[in-house]
This record gives sequence, structure tokens and C-alpha cells, in this order.
Amino acid sequence: MNKYLKIAVPLALLASLILILSFKTLPGGKLWKEYKILYVPVESNDSEVLKAIKDSGIKDEVALSKQYLPLNLRSDSVEFSMFRVNADKKAFSYYKDRNAYFFDKSQAYRLYYIPSEYTKELDTCLDLLNLKNIPAGTDSNSTYPWIIPLIYAVLIIILSLFAKKKILFISSSIPALIFLLCNPLYPIALANILLLLCIFFVSNLWGRKGSFLCLISDYKIPGMLAVSLICAFSISLKIILLYLFEIIAICSTIETYKMVEDYFKNKKSFIPVYIKNASMVSIYAKKQNPVMISIILSSVLLISTFLLTSSKSFSQKFTKVLLPAADNSQAEELPLLENYYNWVWQVESFPYRALNKDFSSDAFIEYPQYSDNGGFITESKKLKAYNQNYKDNLFDDIDKLQFNSIEKVLKSEGKNLQTNYNSVSTFQINLFSKIMMLICLFVLLFIYFFIIIRRDSKV
Repeated sequence: MNKYLKIAVPLALLASLILILSFKTLPGGKLWKEYKILYVPVESNDSEVLKAIKDSGIKDEVALSKQYLPLNLRSDSVEFSMFRVNADKKAFSYYKDRNAYFFDKSQAYRLYYIPSEYTKELDTCLDLLNLKNIPAGTDSNSTYPWIIPLIYAVLIIILSLFAKKKILFISSSIPALIFLLCNPLYPIALANILLLLCIFFVSNLWGRKGSFLCLISDYKIPGMLAVSLICAFSISLKIILLYLFEIIAICSTIETYKMVEDYFKNKKSFIPVYIKNASMVSIYAKKQNPVMISIILSSVLLISTFLLTSSKSFSQKFTKVLLPAADNSQAEELPLLENYYNWVWQVESFPYRALNKDFSSDAFIEYPQYSDNGGFITESKKLKAYNQNYKDNLFDDIDKLQFNSIEKVLKSEGKNLQTNYNSVSTFQINLFSKIMMLICLFVLLFIYFFIIIRRDSKV
């Protein structure tokens, strides 16, 4: 059995690390589900940019110069003609307002929307534009958040100074650091800090009789592991699966350390044994104050950094480019599909409204329609109402537009879309993950307060 274990443990460690490195989650900054944004200086030659897009193999790009009136109407229709006459009225301003989607917030960059399927071709496009001396970027250009693994690495170094088995602690912490380097997310960092404290406890009780029973019977360790797993689960199913492989890698490292230690022990004629069992020694190596203060300060620093970098004011002050993005808040400059529906309604209904009425508030029209019925001209009444059914039909008809319209980009996000300006380095973290980050901190604070209250020399 030991023979197979010696093969299985290193293989489990290797396989886990390969999976972690292969399926990493780096902040990509993607702002739209089905589109990527290419941005160039506003003074760049549009035809040169479009040529680079075409030469790189990209099709169906959405560009400002390729926008037309998003109407499924004949150009010789009365509705179309009346719109041309009244285009400057406020009720018809949508067709100009929609151009805001083709510029960043500062109006310094012009934007092109590229379907996500052309990710590789987009890299080629960037190279072609670079050859043309046109500086360009995409919403996938994001700065790697080095602050997250840096804080974690410093914490490992600090805790290693207090650990009884320093080599065991450092070697077991390496898989956790690798996981964080591959997934530099703030919730993962908080979850890994709880995991790091558990590793610290293991290193301090290592080799003592009853250490395993002492560890699993201590409320802190199972509790921290549970909270750590839930915190990872709050991000995504993929992350929780990889997080389990991280734990497997840590356990495999600990088991590998044990096998190496046993190998050298067997070569000695005398093997010393600890007199005190695990329940009689401090799991903090009697350094509970510096250990817990270091861990809590690291957690507070991570949360503070997250709050600072995720705030709109920080993004606008320190980020070079703020792009239109699907968001949970709405910018006044960016019109929505509701504005599009209202605009189409104004265009279609304007010729049939009474001139002495406020047409902007009328949601119902009735007008005559004439048809040839066996040589006789017959009149019928046609009714049209601005209601949810009308909006749903317009939503479906967006795909029938004869060009790649910005409305198709908006439609790809669904009917309840809101838009705002976001940084290209923004990485969205859901509310559940934010709550779990705070819970991780509260768990550490609770443990430290309990230590202060007990003032037990063996904690």
C-alpha cells in the first residue's frame, strides 16, 4: 500500500497543479457578453482601421461609419420623409444620442465592437494597427492585480517566521500561492488566508501524538475550511472545482513532506519523540497576537484595496480609458433600448398625429389604409399602440436590420440592459462574493477576540 501511495501522492500533486495552471481565471476586463471593444485615438483614419479589421479576418464589426437609421421602413415612405423634416426635434434625438456608444467617456477614443468569436483575429488586428502606427487597445487589456498575490506572499513570509515547522509551512503554502497567482481575485485571497491559517496550525502540531484529532476537533479549523469553501463557491462553479484541487495539492504536499521525513528518519539509529501531545501545545506557537494581527491586517488591506479600486471615482481618476459597458447602473449619456423603442414609435406615428396635440405623450394612433379590392378602392382603419407587445416586436425586428447596428450589441445583453462607463480593467464581483469577503474577515476577528477573552496560554 505504501508503495502505491508513494506514486499516487506526487501524481495527485502534479495533476492538481497542471489543472490549476491550465484553467486559470485572469481578469480580462470584458465589458460585453458577446462583443469585445477595439479602441483607437479619435483622430485615427477610420478607413485604415476598418481595413486592418478586414485584413485580420474579422467580420460583422459594429462601427460608427457603418451606422444607418435603424428603421425597417422604405426610404420613400411617408414616415421616413417626415422624420427627415423633423429630425432636429428632441423627440427624435435618439439617432444622434446612440453615437455615444462609439466613443469613450472622455471622447478621446473611437470604438469598434468586435464579435467575441474573433478573439485571435483581434490580436492580429492590433498587430496590423501597430504597423500602421495607430495605437490601439481592447477591453481585454487589463492590468494584472499584483497587489493580491503580493500581500499573500508577504503574509506567508511573516507566518513562516512563527511556524514551528518552517519548511512544511512554506512548501504547503506554495500551491495556495500558485492558485492565487492563477486566479488573482479578492474573494479567493480572503478564502486562501483562512486556508493559510489552517496550514499554520498543522505545521505547529506536526509530529505530535493526537495532532489530527486535535485539529479536527477544534471548532476553528472546520469552521474556517467551510467558510473558505463557500467563499470560493460564491465566485463560480469553475472556481470551487479548482479550489478543491488546490486543497488536494496542499494535502499532497503535506503527505510528500511526511514521506520525505520518514525516509530520513528511517536512516537514523535514534528517533526523538515529543514528550507533550498535541493537546498540550499552542497551535499558534504562543505567537497568537502577531499571527492574528498580521492575518487580520492583510485581510483588511485586501478588502480596502478592493473597495478603493472598484469605486467609480477611482476608476475615473486613475484609469486611462472608460468604455461603455453592460452594468448595473445607468449613465445618462448612453441611451437604452427603451429609448430606441420610443424613437421608432415617434417616427412611425408622427405623420398620423393631430398637429394640435402633444405627440410625445400619445401612445395610440388610428389612421386610414386604402387597398384595391376588385377595381374599387376601399378604406380601412389601422390601429397601432405603444405597448409592451409593440416593444417586443421591435426587439425581435432588430435582427432584421440590414446593417450591423449598435442596437444588435444592446440586444445581445437582453431586454433589461443598463449601461455605464467602466474601466477596461474592471472585473465584476457579485454581491454574494462581497458578503463572503466580509464574513471571512469577521471569522478572523471572532477568533482573535476569543483569544483575547480566554487569555489561555495554550491557544
